[in-house]
Amino acid sequence: MLRWSREAPAIEWLWRSWCAHWVHLDLNHALLNAAGFLLVAAWLSTSLTMIGWMIVAVAAIVSIDLGLWWLTHFEWYVGASALIHALAAAGITVKVLDGERFARWAALAGILKLIFEQFSAPILLVGGATVVTDAHVFGVVAGVLCGLVFASTGWCRSRTVTLS
Repeated sequence: MLRWSREAPAIEWLWRSWCAHWVHLDLNHALLNAAGFLLVAAWLSTSLTMIGWMIVAVAAIVSIDLGLWWLTHFEWYVGASALIHALAAAGITVKVLDGERFARWAALAGILKLIFEQFSAPILLVGGATVVTDAHVFGVVAGVLCGLVFASTGWCRSRTVTLS
């Protein structure tokens, strides 16, 4: 009832559109996404303010849902991996534009990962469900765009305080 679905009645579509990014197929799927989120948060959480991260999340959910609807033939979707990709892309974009060397390598690795996913055989989860790698691309596009806006304007950027 909470998954993104093409067949959802119009009255449920917005609710399902939001919830699909927080529910998972099973415990293994949830644990994989939790681990990915923790890795992203550990490195990138200080790149933006909480409002900035919320803007990235909302932009990503809209981008992922519209991309799935218009650019794919998937009938349903659940999981947070595309949202995590968006958060990582936003944070890495900000760090790249701040001149952080490791972020450049992370960006390159991320680009290569997306290319690999697009040209490899479908990735199956333990339960036999297919990973929707197209959603990862839609999330990354939203994340990079948000990161570019935040890095170029300074809006929603974390402020560091130095004591002298």
